[in-house]
Amino acid sequence: MRAFLVPLLFITIVSIQMCSCGNSSSAHAMVEQLALQKLRESFSNTSMFVSWEGNNHCQWKGVQCDGITRHVVKLVLSWHKTCHCRRIFLCTCSSQSAHGVHPSILELKHLNYLELTGITFGGVPIPTFLASMNQLTYLNLSNCDFMGKVPHQLANLSNLHTLDISGNPVDVDDVAWLSKLTSLKHLAMNGLHLGKAYNLLQVLHMLPFLLQAEFSGCDLTNTHFPAAHVNSTFLANLQVLNLAQNLLSGPIPDAFLNLTSIVDLNLAYNNLTSLPYWLVNLDSLVNLNLSGNPLNKIETSILSILTNMCFLRSLDLSSSMSIFGGSGLGHGNYSGCGKYDLQVLMLRGTGIKDNLPSWFGQLSKLKILDLSMNSFYGPIPSSFGNLFTLRTLDLSDNLLHGSIPATFGRLSSLAVLDLSNNHLNGSIPESLGQLGNLVILRIANNSLTGTISENHFGNLSNLIELQIGFNNLDVKTKSNWKPPFRYLKFLGMAYNNVTHFPMWLQTQEQLVTLDINNNQVSGYLPEDFGDLLSNLYRLNLHSNLIEVFLSLKSGLKPVIRHNSKLIWEYLTVGWLNLSNNSLHGEPFQTLQSNQWLQILDLGENQFTGKIPSQWAAEAILEILRLRQNFLGGDIPTSLCRLYNLKILDLADNNFSGSIPHCIGGLRGMMINGVEAPPAFTYIANEWDKRNFKQILKGNEYDYTKKGAHPYLVNMDLSSNKLMGSIPDDLTSLSGLIGLNLSHNHLSGKIPSNIQKMKSLESLDFSNNNLSGTIPTNMSIMDSLGFLNLSYNNISGPIPTNDHFLTFDNGSFAGNPYLCGEPLTNKCSIGLGIPTSDGHEPNNDNSDKKEKVLFYFVIALGFITGFWAFLGTLFFKRDWRHAYFRYVDGVVDKIYVAIMVRVAR
Repeated sequence: MRAFLVPLLFITIVSIQMCSCGNSSSAHAMVEQLALQKLRESFSNTSMFVSWEGNNHCQWKGVQCDGITRHVVKLVLSWHKTCHCRRIFLCTCSSQSAHGVHPSILELKHLNYLELTGITFGGVPIPTFLASMNQLTYLNLSNCDFMGKVPHQLANLSNLHTLDISGNPVDVDDVAWLSKLTSLKHLAMNGLHLGKAYNLLQVLHMLPFLLQAEFSGCDLTNTHFPAAHVNSTFLANLQVLNLAQNLLSGPIPDAFLNLTSIVDLNLAYNNLTSLPYWLVNLDSLVNLNLSGNPLNKIETSILSILTNMCFLRSLDLSSSMSIFGGSGLGHGNYSGCGKYDLQVLMLRGTGIKDNLPSWFGQLSKLKILDLSMNSFYGPIPSSFGNLFTLRTLDLSDNLLHGSIPATFGRLSSLAVLDLSNNHLNGSIPESLGQLGNLVILRIANNSLTGTISENHFGNLSNLIELQIGFNNLDVKTKSNWKPPFRYLKFLGMAYNNVTHFPMWLQTQEQLVTLDINNNQVSGYLPEDFGDLLSNLYRLNLHSNLIEVFLSLKSGLKPVIRHNSKLIWEYLTVGWLNLSNNSLHGEPFQTLQSNQWLQILDLGENQFTGKIPSQWAAEAILEILRLRQNFLGGDIPTSLCRLYNLKILDLADNNFSGSIPHCIGGLRGMMINGVEAPPAFTYIANEWDKRNFKQILKGNEYDYTKKGAHPYLVNMDLSSNKLMGSIPDDLTSLSGLIGLNLSHNHLSGKIPSNIQKMKSLESLDFSNNNLSGTIPTNMSIMDSLGFLNLSYNNISGPIPTNDHFLTFDNGSFAGNPYLCGEPLTNKCSIGLGIPTSDGHEPNNDNSDKKEKVLFYFVIALGFITGFWAFLGTLFFKRDWRHAYFRYVDGVVDKIYVAIMVRVAR
């Protein structure tokens, strides 16, 4: 009986304990779930928590529990910003925000992995209470908009293996607290301000297990990493070191000689000047990035690097400011390693001047090869056709000539092929049409000839971008041809021999950019063009033979008619260039309702009508070019509401009336005058795709070069019938670079505060009826390089400072009352009256002055003598009586004398 009771008692005790533990576990689970719910409620956007429903929080997205205890051990709340772009350049981006990290997270007592990334926490400091979570081994707070200083209390997290606080605008002036994180293996502080943390290297020496250190964009200098060789356990163990985008200068520090275990070294975009010989001794190196440095000395060769660093997979020396100084790569024996792992080779913009070495064909594992923006010359070796794993080949912007190798058709993995901006000739091999994975094909700006037909596109089902412009190609396809690709977005065929509109374009519903400028396109365009290409945003038909005209259909959709036929019904382009055709009609009835219009160029046509009184695209229209048409009427005040406008060109039309005063409120033409509309983000490189012509400094320029447009702000109202004075408000346009009001009927004076236009480089007021003097404050307009005030009625002296002496006679000719250098009319001293030469005054003017002076002296003498005589008689009675007695006596004597003569 006793033997039976003992086991029963033991089972009862264990059952009671298990029940107690179960209740405890259940209670703790409720606490953790409640903490997570409070954390969720602290966020403004709950879209990240759509799966946080139900009672089993261990199944919620981002939450991981221990398999036995069911405690929360891992929490990942990561937000990746997504942008929805409308019409290419206007993007609305989503965000996830909260006002600080909610302290309920402290209830997760067993949490060892915490990741809060990409969340906007409202610019608050990193919470110090996180330092009490000493069970953490992983902490990632990157890109969370934390500000202030990094709390030193984080040193209490002694179990941390990974700490990432990158991408937060916080200051760190002392990193001594890091030395207590002795278990740390991965440290990332990218983007933090570490310029004053001079003890950084010393602290890193105290982290014996550190394998990965990331300090990109931290303002680090040579003070942090000395040039001399140092023995360092930290450096010897390090496998990943990222010091990109810092301020390191001079040679690569010899301290890095001790990086014997380094696998990934990134020193991109510093001010390093030399590539040391010992670099090839880092034989464990897999990824090396030295791009964006002003390297001007190389103590080893690329060939030596490739033949000695056998495990190297990625080498990036691009944009290194002529590291090779016009030398070559070397054409030696490429056989130093038994096999080569190199997959990425980036030598873009490194100043190489050489033939393309044939040994490139031996890099059998190469996936990316970028040799663009150098001076490679000669033909492309056929051995390039052996790079079967190649995905990207960029040979653009070189001096290559010869034909495109037919062996390129064997590169079945190729997705990007860029051969643009070279001197390649011959025809395009049909073998390129077999590259089924090709996404981007750029062969523009060469000397290619021949015909492009359907055979060149046979298997290009994934093609998204096709650039064949600036060649001499005949594009001939059957009218019923349907290309294998359906998602083409970018098509450039400018400066070729295209005679008819490609009908197959109607199948490309995703097309965004279409450029067929400077061809011979004529005849009808597809009637449903705008309906089928509803995503089209950039359309350039400049310099063709099109004769359609724009008119209005019911509704607010752009329409183009040809002989009353509807052609473009639903086209809502943003960049429209129809210049230099034979277009006629009234275009604005349709275009004014296009809310996406950003660039409009209708110049050099035969359009008539008036500028509309309102625009649907008021917020975004930046370029309005209407020069050389037959447009008329007043310049409407609706233009003043185009606050993003940077170029206004209405020259060579029939506009009349006065210049509206409100035009001085165009904020896009002011320095720091415009901000992008709320919730919209502009894609920076979109400016590089714009092209247009402008007259500046008396010459016509074709603005197509990369990087030129953001700085061009121009207003040209010349060659119209404008009257009235130049508005003083116009001088508020402080960002204006060019202003041309010539060949109008403007009168009045030059605005007295014109010096406010401090960015002005070109000013033309010629051939008007302006009067008055040249404002003296124009002499301080140092940016002004071109000035034309000729053929007006301006008078007075020309300012005599050194800047005005740079303008020639043509700047002031045709103003007869203007004097001073550089005119031959010299100003009289003190009077500013012009003279005909440098020595004697004009005879007519001299005679007039003498006559005026003569009569003035006579009148002054008469008045003085007359009043002196009468004043004396008036105030002196005795004199007055004596004078009148004397006069009476004289009169009597004269009378007697006369009577005596008469009596005789």
